Amino acid sequence: MKIDAREIAALTQAQPAAPRMDMYASIHKALRAFMADTLLGLGRMDVDDDLEFAQTCDRVMQLLDLCRAHLHHENQFVHAAMEARQPGSSQNIAGEHLEHEQAITALADGVNHLMACAKPARPAATLALYRQLALFVAHNFEHMHEEETAHNRVLWQCYTDAELAGVHDALVASIPPHEMMVVARWMVPYMSPAERTAMLSDMQQHAPAPVLAAVLAQVQPHLTQPQGARLIRSPGLPGGPGLGRGGASAFQHSRKRPRPVFSMWMCGQFSCRRRCSNSRRASRLSATSGRRRAGSSRSSRLVKSTRPVCWWSRSSFQTMAPATPLIK
Repeated sequence: MKIDAREIAALTQAQPAAPRMDMYASIHKALRAFMADTLLGLGRMDVDDDLEFAQTCDRVMQLLDLCRAHLHHENQFVHAAMEARQPGSSQNIAGEHLEHEQAITALADGVNHLMACAKPARPAATLALYRQLALFVAHNFEHMHEEETAHNRVLWQCYTDAELAGVHDALVASIPPHEMMVVARWMVPYMSPAERTAMLSDMQQHAPAPVLAAVLAQVQPHLTQPQGARLIRSPGLPGGPGLGRGGASAFQHSRKRPRPVFSMWMCGQFSCRRRCSNSRRASRLSATSGRRRAGSSRSSRLVKSTRPVCWWSRSSFQTMAPATPLIK
């Protein structure tokens, strides 16, 4: 796909005159960052360093886990909403999702093949996987652009922001906690300072304090020193002026402005999941720290805590140990 003047004009026209709820914006920033960083890491990997080799291969698998989950969320919630009011509007992208599923499977097979290689065969297998991943990333960048323009156009024509928030909340309720922490790690550091502060300020207003603390513990190691210092100084955030729900904050939002999507995501996790039954909790959470459950994603092995992590109730937040950062 070539970027020309007509496409730039179409992109400009796709932006609403007034701010609208954009379900794609923040999560696509996270995916772009995760994809780009993983591709670069694979390209510079030292195949003779066994630890770096294992970490890089696992990083690729983390990315594939998140991409697969993201496809399912969009298919189940976003595409369903589009088809309900404009039949056929998600058909083209749905076809690409099927292609992406196949590509994800092929890439996972490539990682497994690389990990099984003898050391002399690693360089050639790594280069092949790197080029395969590069094509996948390139296609996904084009794919996300199409969703952010054509799909948003349909969603904004057919739904109010309140209705889109309802779709988003239903999507949120389906996301397991470890996936949310992976998203936080790749989303928050790559937001603009205003987006980052607005999102975390909104979380402080609407989510229990341990939720915000866990997210900050996850993302702060991945912020630059100036970014971290600016965040700490932000009004309304821990360690900064204006701390507290009742204090004045320059980052409190107008009621007319849609809340930051990721903060809705995290707060939705709390409000929706605490209504789950005890049996559902038990089926989704590991009772033992550091032990991977059958059917859980590969990335969950890299999130360690001293206690079972539960996002369902306020009391469980009080005993939740902050997750350690994923691979840097």
